[in-house]
Amino acid sequence: MTFLLALAAAPAWSAPDLLVESITTGCTGSGGTPNLYVTVYNAGNSTASAFYVDLFRDELTPPPIGSYGEKYKQVSSLAAGTRKLLVFPYTAADQLWTGWVDVLVDTDEWITESNEGNNHRDAYLQLPDCSFN
Repeated sequence: MTFLLALAAAPAWSAPDLLVESITTGCTGSGGTPNLYVTVYNAGNSTASAFYVDLFRDELTPPPIGSYGEKYKQVSSLAAGTRKLLVFPYTAADQLWTGWVDVLVDTDEWITESNEGNNHRDAYLQLPDCSFN
């Protein structure tokens, strides 16, 4: 007697995977104000519903999940494989500030992700002098 065993492939788990792709600086218009630009990317295979992105300056250690930054933005949703550019404006008084910037995506862990370990990124940056633009 011969038995044949057919194995069905397990369905792939569908989940978003939010991460901070980049942190950069720039100016708003000629003689404008300095900005921090954060690009958030969904590397997962499903859409993420609403979540927050928090920005911190000059933290001594990476901020833990659940911490609230000095600035934040809410993203209403982010489809799989797409990016969202967020603009965090500063004032002329902040021009030439130099230091560490930390960004947390999905600050409150509202989104169940395929990888919860990549929701933080930091960079050492200087805000530009926008008076010369």
